[in-house]
Amino acid sequence: MRKLLLAFTAIIIAAGTQTVQAQQSDISPTLAREIATETYIWGYPLVVMTAVRKASTNVEDATSVYGRAPINQFVHTPTLVPAEYKDGNRANDDTLFDMAWLDLAAEPLVMTLPT
Repeated sequence: MRKLLLAFTAIIIAAGTQTVQAQQSDISPTLAREIATETYIWGYPLVVMTAVRKASTNVEDATSVYGRAPINQFVHTPTLVPAEYKDGNRANDDTLFDMAWLDLAAEPLVMTLPT
């Protein structure tokens, strides 16, 4: 998580150092701070979720690594979350999870359950 925060900060700094034609701005420092705060509040979770998605779907199949599966495949965790699990935040340490990252960009997915 610390590396992700450092990378996020570096991106913001790099974006701010690019040469851009100056524009007249009537934004007060207070308003600028409010805009920055809102941007962080609403933008940072998207950055974190993208990092978690990339980490949890970077496998060949749903059985090779605990809690990971390729996109559009479910992973079933038959045991409680181990202490060494570091792929993302854990909601509960005493709950079994079934998870999937679904790509719905092209079309809806049809899921069937075995009988």
